[in-house]
Formats: sequence, C-alpha cells, structure tokens
Amino acid sequence: MTPAVSDTPTLTLTPFLPVAIEALFEGEVTPNPDAIFTSIQFSTEFENNEAVNPRTVFELPIQTMYGGFDYNNTIPGVQWTALWYRNAQLVCYETQPWDGGTGGIGGYTECSDPIGGWQAGQYEVQIFMGYEWKVVGRFVVLGDLATPTATGTPAFSETGTATPTP
Repeated sequence: MTPAVSDTPTLTLTPFLPVAIEALFEGEVTPNPDAIFTSIQFSTEFENNEAVNPRTVFELPIQTMYGGFDYNNTIPGVQWTALWYRNAQLVCYETQPWDGGTGGIGGYTECSDPIGGWQAGQYEVQIFMGYEWKVVGRFVVLGDLATPTATGTPAFSETGTATPTP
C-alpha cells in the first residue's frame, strides 16, 4: 500500500530581524502574544485609513508604496518593524515604538525611497512586534511597459496617373 499523502519536508525560512535593525530599537520588545495583524494590502495610494485599489502587481514608475493592515491586541510603546525586501535583499525598513492604539483599522507601512530606487522584481514585506514576526505580504513590480517607436526613415514615392490631353 502506498500512502496518498507524503510528508516530505521542505525548506521554509522563518522571517527574522537583522541584528542591525535590532540595534535601532527604542521601545519595549515584549509584545502582547495575542497581537494580530490582517494580511497586508498593497497600493500606491492610502486614503481614509485604507489602501486605494489594492493589488499584488504594479508597474513602474512608482513614487511610494503602502502596505495597509488592521490590527488588534497591540500594546502602545512596543517596538514594531516593517522590513521591505526586493528579490530577497533588504531595500527599505521602518522601526519605531508602536504609536497606534490597542486595535483598529488603517495601520500602514510605507516605502518611498528603496535602496536602488523602485525596480522590477518580487517584493516581500515582513512585520514584527518586538522580535516576533506577525505577518508577511508579497507583491510584484513589472518594468516599464514598452512604448512602440518608429524605426527607419519614411520614404515617399510619387505615383502619377496618365491623363490624355487633346
């Protein structure tokens, strides 16, 4: 008999805080273990406490990217961190003591000037409370759309029609 399902282990990398980011911590690092965040919704606009037209695929150019989320059971003053990766390389981050309430809508992280500028690639945003990873979100940025351009030099030719003369 052959089992219908095989438990083949696969490599999964658990998000972690780089030591250089931990060195920037100013707030408490012990969060409420019940703190939760909703999935991250990405958009190039954030208004009225929500991502406008959220999606997971974007095209260049981009000025600022927002990652919106709702949250609950958070403790004001606990250090929170958002890490922005492009193709597995850290390109943007923010870390500071949580200044939101204990629960609500309209939390967000933003990145305006990633290292190397906005480029095509796969992006991942990881959010932590203290040292605890809470949520991860992913989106893709496509390169500039190709604009058709004319090539060569236009050539004009005269064609005439014979007209009988009297």
